[in-house]
Amino acid sequence: MKVEIEENMRQPLLAESYQQDNFPSLIKRLYVGHFLSRWGARMWEFSVGLYMISIWPDSLLFAAIYGVVEAASTAIFGPVVGQWVDRMTYVQVLRLWLFTQNLSFIIAGGTVIALLVYSNLKLTHFPAFILLVVLTNISGAVGVLSTLAGTILIEREWVVVISNGKSPEVLTKMNSVIRRIDLICKLFAPVFSGFIISFISLKASAMTLALWNTISVWLQYMFLISVYNGIPALEESNKKRMERIAPSDSLQSTYISEDTASLLSYAESDLEMREQKWKSKIIQQLSKIPYLDAWSVYLQQEVVLPGVALALLYFTVLSFGTLMTAALEWKGIPAYVIGLARGVSAIVGISATVAYPVVQSRISTLRTGLWAIWFQWIFLLVCVASIWVQNSFVSAWMLMGGVAASRLGLWMFDLAVIQQMQDHVPESDRCIVGGVQNSLQSMLDLLTYVMGIIISNPQDFGDLIIFCLQGSPGGGIHHKEKKHPIFIARDTRDWDFSGIDIWVQFHPGLVELMDLELALQDCNLLRNSVLQGYANYRNPFWGENSKSLIHLAKTHFNYVLSEPLDTVDHSSHVLESLTFQKTAKAKLEITRPSCCARNDRVYQLLLFCLWDFLSRRNGVTEWVLHFVEYLGYLIIQKDGVS
Repeated sequence: MKVEIEENMRQPLLAESYQQDNFPSLIKRLYVGHFLSRWGARMWEFSVGLYMISIWPDSLLFAAIYGVVEAASTAIFGPVVGQWVDRMTYVQVLRLWLFTQNLSFIIAGGTVIALLVYSNLKLTHFPAFILLVVLTNISGAVGVLSTLAGTILIEREWVVVISNGKSPEVLTKMNSVIRRIDLICKLFAPVFSGFIISFISLKASAMTLALWNTISVWLQYMFLISVYNGIPALEESNKKRMERIAPSDSLQSTYISEDTASLLSYAESDLEMREQKWKSKIIQQLSKIPYLDAWSVYLQQEVVLPGVALALLYFTVLSFGTLMTAALEWKGIPAYVIGLARGVSAIVGISATVAYPVVQSRISTLRTGLWAIWFQWIFLLVCVASIWVQNSFVSAWMLMGGVAASRLGLWMFDLAVIQQMQDHVPESDRCIVGGVQNSLQSMLDLLTYVMGIIISNPQDFGDLIIFCLQGSPGGGIHHKEKKHPIFIARDTRDWDFSGIDIWVQFHPGLVELMDLELALQDCNLLRNSVLQGYANYRNPFWGENSKSLIHLAKTHFNYVLSEPLDTVDHSSHVLESLTFQKTAKAKLEITRPSCCARNDRVYQLLLFCLWDFLSRRNGVTEWVLHFVEYLGYLIIQKDGVS
């Protein structure tokens, strides 16, 4: 009997050890599956502009129309796609995404081949020509929507679930690698397609695209389904999603029953009462429309302004997209040169994914995003200057160089916004917010293509540059409105503090420290808040693991609690003392040894847990605290106390 008990205890430990050993290989499979998916999408994204300019030469009209169809489909159906992803199992989303995306690109490649083979079709049989063009546009739009579902599943859902319970660096690293894979595909897929187009033919390029999607879909599914089966956290998250959806379905049936009852009651009411009820009913029904409901969820998020800032960057022609590719082709730049320039742009973007974790760990996610967006705007000014250069080849090279250099700031900003959304959007809203965010981005992208239709002459491409440039500074202004959740003053020990005010706006729930009494039970609650904080919150300032949190709580609160706690070994991540001073100025001092850096994560975690404790103890909705750092002491005071 004893042997059986020991064996039963040993099996979970062995299973957990096995999962930990396989975790790196499973993450690599996730990256490979993502790479295969993005490669096909990037090949189509680069080639479609060249296909359209070849089908209808000397005009950006067809290229702009395709861009409008693609962007409009995402803008209209993006929130709905997000809700579908949220209401389906992971396996269902995975299968539907891969099948639809690859089938759509196969059909699009086939229609392009037909249009290129029968190049005189628009003269001999115009209705058939239009039908093939329409089919190409619809297939491309469906492919983009299915790609959006995959993006939401991998980038907004799986990455967050997999990194739960691990150090914050895991999430930052996974975000950077996922974005790096996308940019690597941006680098090599256009170069690959450009060489095929330049040295073989457009037809060969379309055939290669169709063949790639036919073969790779099976490999994509094999790699990604193995990740789902090998990481228990994904299966557990999937079960929670289904449990969350089930009550909402029962509520929906309750709403239907209530609606039926209310309809019966209308017949017994007078006309005025009936009109009032119908008005309230209409408002209630409108709130249930998936599209409007998704936008309502998005607008309630605290990260809505960074999301709008990111979307504003999509209102531009200054990227290696359809319009700029077609304009460069019109200027006489060979397809392989455009592909190489796009590859250089991707290399700069890849360097952004390497630089982002380093910069973010030093100056916070929010400041990284703010610096990045203004860095991007500075290099886009080079593109504006190219408008007035007389030599067309020099102008084209300035345009390509400015766009390529600006990618460093663009992709660092993109990563900063994505991580803010991952940290601050609730689990139940992640997919919906991701869908609406992509919808908003596509709306701004759609406006770009509308401008391309209005200004369709390639000679007037400079007018499009000037008109769309306002997106970058607009994004910077919106992003700046987002307040830092935590800010600690830099080294100020040589300053005169009597005239210094450092204001920080925190999230709702902080309280006034004046006249705060800390009883023994409050200290126990505070200790528990520290011990459990890592399980209840996702915050970029956490310690590396739960063990360091336990060390933190046990060592610090020996000085506060009347009864001693178990002693543990001190480490460089643990502060040496914590004192509460009940005076007329209500001062809270936290000493920090010299071995702790100013941005030490455990040090900042303690502050976060203190605020959480105070918020739950007093229940105040909002407060502004005054921060001053001096000679190793952090002093938290009520405003007006010096």
